[in-house]
Amino acid sequence: LATALAALQARLAGQLAREQAFTRDASHELRTPLAVLRGGLDALAQRPDLPPAQRDALAPLQAAARLMAQVVDALLLLAREPAPGAA
Repeated sequence: LATALAALQARLAGQLAREQAFTRDASHELRTPLAVLRGGLDALAQRPDLPPAQRDALAPLQAAARLMAQVVDALLLLAREPAPGAA
């Protein structure tokens, strides 16, 4: 029984380490392209020579990028939080 419990504990520790590594990697892989996208859209919106029609077309793109960032943040927060009732 002790051997089985030790093996279970080792498996759980390994699974937790893999989940933490995945969350860390996913955070970087999801947030970095969004940051680049948002930065590019913001820089483009600041250009004084941008025609009004193109400036208007940027607003929904910027809103979508903000929403995507919020979704990624929420998913990563959920991945880090313990399930309700978990100890």
